[in-house]
Amino acid sequence: MCNVASTILPKNVIPPQKLTPAEIDNPYHVIYELFDFAHLPRIRELLWVFFKTAVTGNYSHDLHRRERELLVTIYEKIEKLVEAAHIIHEKQKQSKRQVFETYPFSAENIDSINLTRLAGSYQVEIALREKLTTIVETIIRITNAEKLFWSGFTINSRNRPQFDFVVLLPKNAKYSYSDYLTQVQTKCGELGSVLIWCNKINEVYNHLRIGHIFYSAVCTDGLLVYDNKRLPLPEKAIIDIAAIKVKARNTFNDAFHDAKSFLDGAEYFATSNQYKQSAFLLHQAMEHALRALLASLTSLTTYGHNLKSLIRHSRFCAPELDAIFPNNTDEEKESFNLLNTAYVAARYSPSFEVSQAQVMSLLDRVNTFLEQTEQSFEDRLKTFESLILSEHI
Repeated sequence: MCNVASTILPKNVIPPQKLTPAEIDNPYHVIYELFDFAHLPRIRELLWVFFKTAVTGNYSHDLHRRERELLVTIYEKIEKLVEAAHIIHEKQKQSKRQVFETYPFSAENIDSINLTRLAGSYQVEIALREKLTTIVETIIRITNAEKLFWSGFTINSRNRPQFDFVVLLPKNAKYSYSDYLTQVQTKCGELGSVLIWCNKINEVYNHLRIGHIFYSAVCTDGLLVYDNKRLPLPEKAIIDIAAIKVKARNTFNDAFHDAKSFLDGAEYFATSNQYKQSAFLLHQAMEHALRALLASLTSLTTYGHNLKSLIRHSRFCAPELDAIFPNNTDEEKESFNLLNTAYVAARYSPSFEVSQAQVMSLLDRVNTFLEQTEQSFEDRLKTFESLILSEHI
């Protein structure tokens, strides 16, 4: 085993156990050595023998000593190959890490009158109002925003002020919504919880032209706090509020039906003492509830399976969901991590364990989460409807 660490390893890379210092410095040597040991057809043959031996259990009965030595050697080389591939992968991730540039802007394009008016409307404390311009400027510099709308202010479940903004990005924006969100939250962390919702301006304008419950409510002159004035807002369309509410509700119901089905399945497996299967289905119930919320209200349809990421995105639509899995104690973090890892670990990891008590506790939590998600959707729908109606009076 090699215990010598290399100074060239990227930060947070799990240290290899089988590689020499020279191999850590240049992991491609492991690949060269593998094919010096044997050509590809021979490696395939050895791997097949290794696999059959492992499955049939005839290691000590049917193989000669030389064959056994070869299988041990190929196993050791595959071990090293996996570690080498890990190092190469981490180095590539480091080289592709995004470096965000900051963009210039004209301070005259910040609508200070709207900022002051909205701060009063949202009942923002006087001390917090002094941070507003800094927050707005930070968002603009990071995102190169075409337009910025201040869509809300609350005190979140962590008792922190939460500022919500919608950013219309340039058509050639380089990064994803998640990338911009991470950068803004990092830069504004000391100022409060700052959530942004980003989409490219051409996509938002398409939503506005056909009528969308979220963008039609938020992308209005009354909420506009920055405008670089390169592109005007589209002319106000005649909006059939009833129709776009039906469209949003249908989108929500389709995905939320799956969430409730997964919850029913989790309850069945829990009562039949199949706790791993129950944990997996609880993960799916919560994931699909969040998908329903995001797709119906914001048109976000690109997802992973990480519940932490989905909840983070949903705070913009339903900050109250935070209170169900607050992650504010070690016990809370353990409970949430158990649920979050169940998507993979409950199915594939022999070491994954979940007790009856843990499953029953998660069942209660996820059931509450689904109920709150449904309520949040309806509440947000009413809020957006009110905003649209007030804009068209």
